[in-house]
Amino acid sequence: MEARPIPDRPPLVTALFALGGIIAWAAAVYAAPADGPWHEGFEGPNATWRPAGADLEYRVEVQGRYRGGAHTGQSSEQIRVIAANGSYIYFSHPVPPSRITSELAPSVWLKADRPGLQILGRIVLPNLIDPRTRQPVAVYVRGTSYAQVGIWEQLRIENVPRELQHQVWVLNRQFAREVDTRGAYMDRIWLNVYGGPGTTNVAIDDLEVSGVVEAGQQSESPDPERRNPDSASRDPQDREPIGERGAARPIWNAGLTSASPLLHEVKLDGSVLLVDGHPFFPRILRYQGEPLDLVLKSGFNAIRLIQPPPPELLTDAERLGLWIICPPPVWASSSAAGNQTRLAPIGSAYDIVLAWHLGEG
Repeated sequence: MEARPIPDRPPLVTALFALGGIIAWAAAVYAAPADGPWHEGFEGPNATWRPAGADLEYRVEVQGRYRGGAHTGQSSEQIRVIAANGSYIYFSHPVPPSRITSELAPSVWLKADRPGLQILGRIVLPNLIDPRTRQPVAVYVRGTSYAQVGIWEQLRIENVPRELQHQVWVLNRQFAREVDTRGAYMDRIWLNVYGGPGTTNVAIDDLEVSGVVEAGQQSESPDPERRNPDSASRDPQDREPIGERGAARPIWNAGLTSASPLLHEVKLDGSVLLVDGHPFFPRILRYQGEPLDLVLKSGFNAIRLIQPPPPELLTDAERLGLWIICPPPVWASSSAAGNQTRLAPIGSAYDIVLAWHLGEG
């Protein structure tokens, strides 16, 4: 397999799961970390997880605090949902707004009768304003998924700066400029409690955020072209970040568009694959026709094909930010000398190709 040197121009690509990315955070005020992790033990009488959107018909049959069988303490919050076919039912819970540092580590304990439930974190980018809504953009970083049915299991979001960097690369391309991440903070934890069609029961306990550094006010204002002109006269609680609105879906690939996308550099440095100078670790699925959104949700960031992809697959992969590894397009022709093949023109439709597969020899 050869890194993609065939086109004579830089490839347009969306880098998702890179290794070693670093985000520089510039802010004037940092509060000292708390003495210990922030913790919610769900011992009070009132349920505090709130519905945050779904892509299916469902109903909450049970939700409340129940004593007995908790992970720690006396109580846990329990939810029973009855759902149709789909992929997510989100519930969200506020946490102390905290700056994005390498020490930030959210976690929660779950016990459920079905696998696949997942933890997510919402990160608000206060200096990035969506021109359509004039509100701050929020992105969502994914954590681990529940697997040990019937017993308590801790779900975690690991290396939050790295996971945020994955989303920032997508935003850079979609906004056609470098996104301003100054002042970014996590303010909510989300759970996808969808375990499949039918009934899913889940108990939630010990929501914890370690490494909390409280988000303070920035001394530097955002770029005037990105500033919300109404922000000075509005209560901060009224400025709802994108992604929390109604039944909005978390923005894995920041569903925004750009009229002039960025070009990115893909190359090999020895044995290391670099995207825009950052080491990139591809998680590759040998593609056999699976829905691409399911491929993305399963943790892959690239698919490998044994034939050049059809145009509709290229379009869908570009939309979702999935890399493609495939043979280059060829033309076949017949002549007196026999069948011959030669490279077909490689246009912008192939910008989502990470590497060209040139055979096993």
